[in-house]
Amino acid sequence: MILVRTGDAIGKRSWPGPPESRPLTVKGRKHVTRLARFLAGREVDVTSIVTGPEARDRETADALGRWLERPVVVDPRVAPGLTPAGLEAILDDLSRRDLRPVHRQRI
Repeated sequence: MILVRTGDAIGKRSWPGPPESRPLTVKGRKHVTRLARFLAGREVDVTSIVTGPEARDRETADALGRWLERPVVVDPRVAPGLTPAGLEAILDDLSRRDLRPVHRQRI
């Protein structure tokens, strides 16, 4: 399991829309792309990428999915306030589907 924090997002005060729709900054997209290229170059064995529903989460996971050629699973439980027990429940659900998470938001 590899846990990845989202790339830098546009600041809350700078973003006119709802907080959950804040996209990554140019710098954030570059960092995520660099990480995705690094992992792809190391031939990391990733079955699936799991992310939260917020825009910056999905944008980060989508970049990883493109470079690693893996599907992205959006799970609303991957969100601020995720507890160790909540993470364990997600992992249990994924193990039943034979998927391994690679992305989550910072706890």
